[in-house]
Order: sequence, then C-alpha cells, then structure tokens
Amino acid sequence: MVELNPAGFFQNLATHTAEQFRSYLGSMLALPSAAASLKTANGIHPALGGQLAVTQNGTPNMTVNIAAGFAFISGTEGTKQGTYFCENDATVNKSIAASDPTNPRIDLVVAKVQDAFYSGVTNAWSLAVVTGTPAGSPSPPTAPANSVTLAQIAVAANATTIVTGNITDKRPFTAAIGGAILCTSVVPPSNPYEGLYGFETDTNAPIYYDGTRWFRMGRQVTTAATRAGLTTQITGMEVYETDTKLFYYWNGAKWIRLEQRLMVTPQFQTTVTSFADIGGMTFTGDSNSVYIIDGWFHTVAPTAGDLSLQWVLPAGASVEWTVLSPASTDAGSNVVTTMYQGAITTTGTLTVGGMNSTGTTATIKGTITVAGTSGTCKMQGAQGTASGTSFVRTSSWLKVTQFS
Repeated sequence: MVELNPAGFFQNLATHTAEQFRSYLGSMLALPSAAASLKTANGIHPALGGQLAVTQNGTPNMTVNIAAGFAFISGTEGTKQGTYFCENDATVNKSIAASDPTNPRIDLVVAKVQDAFYSGVTNAWSLAVVTGTPAGSPSPPTAPANSVTLAQIAVAANATTIVTGNITDKRPFTAAIGGAILCTSVVPPSNPYEGLYGFETDTNAPIYYDGTRWFRMGRQVTTAATRAGLTTQITGMEVYETDTKLFYYWNGAKWIRLEQRLMVTPQFQTTVTSFADIGGMTFTGDSNSVYIIDGWFHTVAPTAGDLSLQWVLPAGASVEWTVLSPASTDAGSNVVTTMYQGAITTTGTLTVGGMNSTGTTATIKGTITVAGTSGTCKMQGAQGTASGTSFVRTSSWLKVTQFS
C-alpha cells in the first residue's frame, strides 16, 4: 500500500493510529532523520524551559542535573514509527555510576522512549544515563533505541565529582519546517535540504544550505586565523577580523581587503637626513595584490630642510605615486596656490617644500603593486638638508584600498 488511509482527520473515525498521529507531528518539523526518510530527526525545543541542558550539581558530586524542556524523539524500531513528544517540567537529578579505579570512560545522558507496541512491556519515556565501558581510550556507548543524546560525560579514573568541564553538550535542536535550526560551526544540521536556514551559536552567524553546502550569511566576525581557515566562501561574502580590525570580501578567487584607514601616530618629527618610519603609515601587502593609496598630510618644514618621503616595500614590490604639494624648491612665507605634482616614480623619494616653517599640506596618490612576496609596506620620512625640525602632524591620514 502506498496511500495511507484514513487521512487526518476524518470526523468520527476511530481508525487513526498513534503511529499516524506521530507522523503528523513529525511532518511539521524541519529535518528528516535521514535522506528521503519519512521520520523527523531528533531535536530539543530551543526556547522553552531550560532546553534539557545537562549541568553539574550545585555542589559537585557524582550526579548531574537535567533542566526542564521538551524533546521530539524519532522512533527507530519501525519505519513509520514517527515522532514522540516528551515533556520534562522540572530539574531532574541523575546519578553517574562510580568511576573505574584504572581507566576513564564516557557515559551518555539521554532522553529515551519505550513503546511496548514495538518491543518490551513498558510504555513510557525517561531521562537516563547510559554507562560506558572503561578503557585507556574510551568510546561513548551505543545510545538506546528511540532516544536522543543530551550530553556526554567524561568520567576519569577514580573521579569522585562531575563538573562542567566533564560535560559535553550533544543536544540537537529542532524547529518547525521553514524555521532556522540552532547549531554550531563545527556541527551543522544533519540531513539538510535546499533552502534550510541555521544559526551558529558559537559564531552568532546565520547560515543557509544551497543543496550542496552550507554558506554563512551577511558579514561574519572572525580573526585573521579563522578567516584563513574558512572553507565555505561565497562570492561577495564579507568578514571583519577582530584582531586586525580589517574588513575583507571574497571575490570568487581570493580575499580582498576593503578600505584600510591609517592615521599618523605619534607625530612624526625629524632633524636628520636619514629615513625613519612614520608611525601609523604601515600596512601588510598580500602577495600578487595591487593597492590604491590616497592620503592627506599636514606638514611643517624649515626652508633648508624640506620633508622627503619614501616607501619601503616587500621584495619585488613597486610603487607609482605622486605628492601634490609646494615644490621642494619653494621657500616662501605663504602657501602658494599652485601645487607641485611630484614625479611619478617606482624608486627614490618625493619631497614637500619647506615653506619657511609655515604649515602646508601634501596630497598623496598612487598605486602599490606587491609581487609574489607578501610583507610590510611602510612610509618613511627624512629631511632633505639637516636644518631645524620637519614634522608630519597626527591629523595626517592615508587610505589603502586593495584593487586586486
């Protein structure tokens, strides 16, 4: 038989089975227990009660507490056994068996259903501990039929207490069909279907399944290391690195850094002709990448000690840039209205006019091309002729945008 009759619910019929009613319940939940299965996956209600969380006892001993909550448990003893709805309305304390004197073991905390229609004589659901087998490298025991695992308990040799560090949360969460499934980035929902949404509780990132793999949605918060380790990039995906404070997007082939804003800090000043780093004017150039630079400098320099600027780049990198400022030969007392365009160059320095110690500005524009060697790109300053003090004020800034 293919069609299962009667459909639910024809009025006044007494032929609706418990199995069929459980299937009605399961059909409203988001995930199957396996591909093409007619049974739903196990799951805990993600919001009501304490979500059946397993925690240490208030005064640690060889027991654990299981919070109130609701469980949806798929029957495993029949192909159409359906989904059982189980309610726990208060904290339940469960004992953990005495530890082995020699070897550790792993126990399971489960919610299980026993249905005499399929096996045995008991018709009940319960919270239970399944004791594992001690071993040098122990494995978890097999979960009972018709059960959902809530937690694993690591029981060390000669242990006399179970504390938070011994408890590993294993609860799968469920949702109504069309809803988002709570999960972690390490363990996404099993048996997903195209269009399924999830939410990673460890990364606070929404995700969706495209029929082949999982993708994160929106801008993700990562570190430089976790960004480098991402394997589910999608074109246009954006991330923010909390350790570097940089934004990136995936262009389909590589990570491209969004605009990086640099400020001079501390104030740069020099009285010598040897070059020194200008604080804050430093960024990392990735290999085989091109960067656009655009900046504004507030400078002060004596007549005979013009301010010279240069870039120090990784091996094989080059720069083409200009400095729009008073000419290096300009020693007037007033800022000229005609700005000098420094020569486009890939080597050497560009110089800002002294203006007889009258503050002036320099606009910086150009392109830095990093070849096969990544590394630090930094701007340095010096005096053309040692005389007085040349400055770059802290109001000065530079924007760096990765082009490719």
